[in-house]
Amino acid sequence: MTLEIHPSLVELRSKVDDFMVRVQSQYPRDMACQAGCSSCCQGGLSAFPVEAGPMMAAVESLPRELRDVVRKQSEDAAHCPFLVDENCVIYDQRPVICRTQGLPLLLEDGSVDSCPLNFTKAGQRDALPHEDVLNLKSLNFLLSMLHSVHVRQSGQADRRISFSEIAG
Repeated sequence: MTLEIHPSLVELRSKVDDFMVRVQSQYPRDMACQAGCSSCCQGGLSAFPVEAGPMMAAVESLPRELRDVVRKQSEDAAHCPFLVDENCVIYDQRPVICRTQGLPLLLEDGSVDSCPLNFTKAGQRDALPHEDVLNLKSLNFLLSMLHSVHVRQSGQADRRISFSEIAG
């Protein structure tokens, strides 16, 4: 499988990654996110085909032994199949949902949420300046639009693909 990534997905992921770097550098004492932290990595997640393709290609490019581990882990829906020894084995191709974990997120109801390990002081999340909070509705809208374009261009099914299916 070749690794073809839609240019707009590359741009979207880059903007989310840049946002994460900026927030982590601005709030270093308030964000516990770091290499090896996997408390947000859970099973039952899915991705649009526009993201699933690069994820599948990343799995296929893994050494056979590691690919076998990922495939075995995909049988347990409660855990992320890509998490091996507390590290994401497809990290560079992880989907947007994984890239936002830990960030302060503006939810549709107007509340701000983040990983419970981050921004732990009482009222701190709600007091963050709006430019330091990722608007989840806007992000999901952009990803949904990108998915729609991808489905039209590729002819792929208009459905989400489970991480287990991507891994298997």
